[in-house]
Amino acid sequence: MKDSLMAHELEQFQDGRTAFVAGNNMDAWHRLGIVKAGSLTVEDLMTDGLLGGWDVRTEPLFFTETGDRCLECGAGLGSQHEDVCATGDEAEAAALQAAGVGVDEFDGRNQGRNPFRLVVDDDTATPHPMRNWWATVRTNPVTKATEPLGTVQGKYTPIQNEELAEILQALVDEYGAVFDTGGSLRGGREVFMSMKLPEAVQVGGQDAHNLNLVGMNAHDGTRSLYLVTTMIRVVCANTQSMALQNFKSKFKIRHVGNAKARIAEARQALDLSFKVAEDFQKEAEKLLMAPMSDKEFQSFCEVIWPKTEVSNTMHAVSKYHERGARLLKLFREAPTQENCRNTRWAAANAFSEYTDHWVDIRTKQDYAVARADRALFGDGAELKDRVFQLLKVG
Repeated sequence: MKDSLMAHELEQFQDGRTAFVAGNNMDAWHRLGIVKAGSLTVEDLMTDGLLGGWDVRTEPLFFTETGDRCLECGAGLGSQHEDVCATGDEAEAAALQAAGVGVDEFDGRNQGRNPFRLVVDDDTATPHPMRNWWATVRTNPVTKATEPLGTVQGKYTPIQNEELAEILQALVDEYGAVFDTGGSLRGGREVFMSMKLPEAVQVGGQDAHNLNLVGMNAHDGTRSLYLVTTMIRVVCANTQSMALQNFKSKFKIRHVGNAKARIAEARQALDLSFKVAEDFQKEAEKLLMAPMSDKEFQSFCEVIWPKTEVSNTMHAVSKYHERGARLLKLFREAPTQENCRNTRWAAANAFSEYTDHWVDIRTKQDYAVARADRALFGDGAELKDRVFQLLKVG
């Protein structure tokens, strides 16, 4: 999802709380925030996840044009405001308060001239509305202050966090799905929620996978609301790409009009039913029945990452061999491969486990969030899509 880069920072508030809550699942998000014993309710997301009551809204944007005189008293730029000028009075009051002295003493120190009562550029600025541009703002759930989130154009309509929860619920209401995570990122500019369908898919009768639905929404105008489906392998929490030929794993809802009106379309496009899980199971079991030797696996790794594309430096060559050795070890020896060793299914899981748990993540922000981001939305998801497609048996 090239236009959907999730930020790497869970939001933290002045009272020390983090805008994240998780239910009883075991994915990468659970190193952070509040973890609850059972499944989550919408109320849990809004209260414990601090996602409720934001009232995201748009406000007009303005630009200012500076002149050469105070807009109120007409004094020239760099001169003193007239005695009767509220703009000058405010500046003087602020200066007196900062100095902590009376008017006479303050004037005496400055030879009767208040340097803070001088006309500055801001006093000459005329505001002009920016046509068709708006600021998105919210009510901070802790301080209740109004905070800016981003800038948008045109007929942008905010999608509230409560609406995102309603959309997710409506998509899977007939299947008994439950919420398992929710939180906000980048100072509230992005939010996410995920749900888990109740029944796991058993690949080969014993390798359990859960079907999850993830909703991501941006309040800063950087992207649309996205709905993503993925499989989570229970034994190791790997995310399995749902790159099936007749299956669309992502759906986009733009911030225009009524988002909830597109629920039926989203349900149809994502095919959120147990048929999706059944299709995944069929594809996975074909891989499970297809043998793969160590040599074949190493050749497959060369297809994914050709050695000819590695720069001829000691560091690059060393990293290339380290990656190959790690993947081969996962393919041969990982405890999570116990029931599928030496198969194409083991190869798919080796790449998934490497991508989700072993790839170096370079980030200045939260490491765990960055890893989850990569697994679900970034390069990791794209890599697993490609691996799954190349391994598929006809």
